[in-house]
Amino acid sequence: MAKLNISQAAKVAGVARVTVQRHIKRGKLSCEVDGQGQKLIDTSELVRAYGELQPLDTSDTVKHSSTKIQHEAPPLQQRISDLERQIKVLEELSTGKDSQIDDFKKREEKWDIERDKFWQELTTKNLMLEDLREREKEVEKPSSDRWLVWGLGIFTLIIGVTAMVAVYYLLQSGA
Repeated sequence: MAKLNISQAAKVAGVARVTVQRHIKRGKLSCEVDGQGQKLIDTSELVRAYGELQPLDTSDTVKHSSTKIQHEAPPLQQRISDLERQIKVLEELSTGKDSQIDDFKKREEKWDIERDKFWQELTTKNLMLEDLREREKEVEKPSSDRWLVWGLGIFTLIIGVTAMVAVYYLLQSGA
């Protein structure tokens, strides 16, 4: 069955809007609420509560609706036109961004390759440096015998110089 709003229900039932609202409030008439919060009453419910219904005069509704549509059409057309222009601009921007993104991806790939080459070269140089350091340690590593000989040589030199100084002073004092 068809669903009518409160004004339409009052017209077909031949009662005032206030009467329909009061009957809904008191539970004598059931209704549904649509997604927009408007109360809708099934025609079978109106027949149950009020008996035979009068035909709904839709000519006023149609005239009012067509006038309303004609009045609202130009601003809506302008709004649609504005939105279409905005969509076109956004599509152009999106195309530009896509090419920029592709350029950035190519640059990133190039940088990744360069970074990998750099790290590979750095690793190779680091290994070479470590190898050189190991070789230097082997070359510079003094043997303990050599240090002993060197130390004894210096000790002997110091004793010899001391002895020579002592002899010199003895000779100076005895003469």
